Amino acid sequence: MRVFIALSSPQFECEALDQACDLWGQGRSHDPADRHLTLLFLDEQTYEQCQAIEQTVTAVLANMPKGVVWQGQYIGAFPPDDGRHWAWQGPSNGALDRLRGELALGLNAPIEPWLPHVTLAYGPIEGDHHVPLNSEVRFHQLVLYRSLTQSERQQTAETMWANVRYVSIRGWEI
Repeated sequence: MRVFIALSSPQFECEALDQACDLWGQGRSHDPADRHLTLLFLDEQTYEQCQAIEQTVTAVLANMPKGVVWQGQYIGAFPPDDGRHWAWQGPSNGALDRLRGELALGLNAPIEPWLPHVTLAYGPIEGDHHVPLNSEVRFHQLVLYRSLTQSERQQTAETMWANVRYVSIRGWEI
């Protein structure tokens, strides 16, 4: 199963983000409860490997300060040069970089260059749309997710939002 680690916050469930999603039509947008900021992709992992990941994440978080925040700045095409998705974007900061770095070190995972973002809708996004949304986000949970298989995606209920693409394996309060 494909797994990744992300941060979640109740602040991702807000009217301003919902209105931004409306620009791209219902059915292409993330369910507000599923919005997250991805820290690391861990590729294909077995159930046993996921158990080891859980233990490592628990150990890393025991040595990390609480209170991770992020400054979202604007909503626009993501990645900026490709525009495959509609995302809330903003720069990284020392706390995010440290958390991401410590997790990658503990999990022996590669660190790729990144632009922190919260995917709001699936593209392609045409044109140079750019909506300012400057707001500080306080993260409340770190989550280990797994991607759903194609057959699991087809089994999800029809809603006004895009079908869920992943499910939480475990969450940690931060």
